[in-house]
Amino acid sequence: MRSAKKKNPFLYDGQVFVIEGERTPYAFSGFFSPYRYVYYQLTKKQCMGFIPCGVTGVVSLRGKIILARRSKQVIGNAGLFEFAPSGTLEKGLEGEEKAAVDCEGILLKELKEELGVPQDAVVSSRPLCLALDLADNVLDVIYWVVLKDSVELRIGSEHTECLMISLKELGKLIVQRPNQFTSQVKFIVRRNVWSVQ
Repeated sequence: MRSAKKKNPFLYDGQVFVIEGERTPYAFSGFFSPYRYVYYQLTKKQCMGFIPCGVTGVVSLRGKIILARRSKQVIGNAGLFEFAPSGTLEKGLEGEEKAAVDCEGILLKELKEELGVPQDAVVSSRPLCLALDLADNVLDVIYWVVLKDSVELRIGSEHTECLMISLKELGKLIVQRPNQFTSQVKFIVRRNVWSVQ
């Protein structure tokens, strides 16, 4: 991890939430793990016995969905389009070992970091689904986020460009150029999870 951090100073070096099992249906148990173990699992494609958890926003602005192309400095899927924002469920304040993970709070933080969107520009946000990415062995809580029409996007360092596209156009583009999108984008679009909107 230290050599990876030297190569990429943007690499996260904190604690992230991982799932180790399902206690009862829809009740997962987990713990905070040093990110270096998640990094190893993602880069070496070797299961460490847990599933890292993240949060992703399917963001609607002026009736279109926002996709962002991952930069070369991020782990995995460099150059592919993904839903933005997205991030790992990070550990909160010290001494909060048993505190609940604030998925929506982390999503709003990532929205500011990755797209330059302040919290007061969010009209609504709600959980949409859970998506298990089998390629990377990561479980994401997916949110549907609607922004005020007046919002201007400012892309952060994790992405190189943004694409605003209708759901219908996105479905067609995925069929035409599937290698330009992360597996998560393809999964969510094919499942039409927002049909309840």
